[in-house]
Amino acid sequence: MSRSPRVPATSLVVSASLVVTAALGLTASTGASAAVAAPPATAVPLAAPARLAPLTLAATAAASTRRELPLVSTVAAERRVGKAIGHRRVARSLQRFLGKNLAIRVEDAESGRIIFGRQARQGKLPASNMKLVTAFNALSVLGPDHRFATTVVSGATPDAVVLRAGGDPLLTSADLTELAKRTTTALVAKLAEAKQRDPGSTLSLDSTFTLSFDDSLFPAFSNGPGWSRGYVPYVVAPVSALSRDLRTGADPGRSAATYFGTQLTKLAAAAGVTVRFSGGTSPGRTVASTDAASLAALDGHSVEQAVRLMLTVSQNDVAEILYRQVAVGRGLVPTWANSAAAAAATLREHGISTSRLVAADGSGVSRYDRISAITLAALLRQVADPTRTELASMYYGASGFGPSLPVAGKTGTLAARNGRYTTKPSRCAAGIVVAKTGTLHDVVALSGIAPGADGQLKVFSIMVNNRNERYSALSTRRAVDALAATVTGCF
Repeated sequence: MSRSPRVPATSLVVSASLVVTAALGLTASTGASAAVAAPPATAVPLAAPARLAPLTLAATAAASTRRELPLVSTVAAERRVGKAIGHRRVARSLQRFLGKNLAIRVEDAESGRIIFGRQARQGKLPASNMKLVTAFNALSVLGPDHRFATTVVSGATPDAVVLRAGGDPLLTSADLTELAKRTTTALVAKLAEAKQRDPGSTLSLDSTFTLSFDDSLFPAFSNGPGWSRGYVPYVVAPVSALSRDLRTGADPGRSAATYFGTQLTKLAAAAGVTVRFSGGTSPGRTVASTDAASLAALDGHSVEQAVRLMLTVSQNDVAEILYRQVAVGRGLVPTWANSAAAAAATLREHGISTSRLVAADGSGVSRYDRISAITLAALLRQVADPTRTELASMYYGASGFGPSLPVAGKTGTLAARNGRYTTKPSRCAAGIVVAKTGTLHDVVALSGIAPGADGQLKVFSIMVNNRNERYSALSTRRAVDALAATVTGCF
């Protein structure tokens, strides 16, 4: 069956902040960092891309900034791509920016037919293209609707309560305040029930509860293997199973637990209940029993929401939490080694080669990361497969929103304000190419999906390693944008 492309609709021409905040449905909260912005109360979800038949490609292109091109046969379209990428003039004009350490793979999305390849089997530094692996695995293993619950449970003694982390990467201050309200209600009810059941109960309305926290879902946080010292904590940071507002620091778990405890103390006091911290000035760490009774809970944010933020703005800390959650979902203790093994095993289970894969982290910041363009192309073919509904949010969009992957010249890290798809060679593909960006000081990558001149979806992966740093990173990115534009047949 022919795979009809769905091209991002023109309604996607909005700011990346609206994409992120509307998609996540985050609420404003006191003390929230700028990393997680709150959406307007009346934020309108983006329209999902409409399913387009191949013959409507030219009309869709006209609606974007792309000039109209007549549909051609698949043979002619694929020949055009190979000829354009390998054209002497094109190669000469772009080579100074791209260098010789350049991997390219272009395939037909449905058949896997190779359209163009260069160094495609070699393991390259992917930079943030590693987030494609993390997104694919999280959506495949956990499912897009899985939510990361944060709960308050009973402790080892009648007066002990424990805040138990579920590894929600998008947990906010507002969420913790709401959980404190629910916990207060539960504590008042617990006291009343105990008194009614046993008038001589040691629990009374003047009882004091002791608060601890449990963030043992993840191991003690540490820098990832291959993280450059200069990247921590400004580019990426060690992650905890408990944090709020994407904050990092010396102990994000204790910081979040203290914030929760402060809110709980105030709310409980107003209800006549006293709460103190097991650690004195802050809640102390503990490990709650797996069968501890639940007092209050928040469903938390979904995998789809976390993936959307991670891909759209290339959020590294969210990527590292999802990387660990995949290991948890596979029944493993999420150490760095186990998380790497879980990432590779998940790809293999879906028939994707991992022969050159080193998934040292989930964000692509590690200097140890390696992946081949063949692996990324194979992964993207499954993303382009409309029967893989759990992956739909990445390219087709889901839940009333457009693609979580950036749209060329429109959203996220590929927005025109970032200088992407604004030059003469590439602007014809604005609104058409949907892809994940990747940048380190010596790496530029772009891997994604686009309809070809025959109206059929193509997947591509382009990775530049050891780029010529005499030129700006933006110059190299624009050269890569021009290469990706050839996939659509417009350059």
